Amino acid sequence: MDTKLKKKGSKHARLSMARLAAVQCVYQWLQARASAKDILTYYHDHFTGFQVEDEELLPPDQALLSDILQGVQTRFTDLKDIINQHMIKKDEAIDVKKDLLVLSILYCGGYELMAHLDIDPPLIISDYIHVTRSFYEGAESKLVNGILDSLKTTLDR
Repeated sequence: MDTKLKKKGSKHARLSMARLAAVQCVYQWLQARASAKDILTYYHDHFTGFQVEDEELLPPDQALLSDILQGVQTRFTDLKDIINQHMIKKDEAIDVKKDLLVLSILYCGGYELMAHLDIDPPLIISDYIHVTRSFYEGAESKLVNGILDSLKTTLDR
């Protein structure tokens, strides 16, 4: 992993990119159950400097990316239980339990709502809605919004 990545883009943009990267890393973890270190190394080896439409992707905030991935791994059982409780009434349109990408988004957003009390919940939820929209065009973003908003209320945030 190259620790000399240039910090370009605004702080908010790098945080948003870290959330997108964290979702991708958690998705990979749900499939392979590799260590956070191995997943982060894979991410940096394969996606650092990646270009989309002739533009290099902005590097993610490394601290946030690492924190989310390790936090989801460490608190997975609690996250799974609380997310499942909030999905009971909201999963009619999408079979969320079979969609690892939606689950990855919910686990990352749920972890941040639980652990990052210094970040305003609407900012966290908004970023994960944007992440969802980068993968889906349907009802998934409404589902993610509803579940994370419900979780925020439960956590009294």
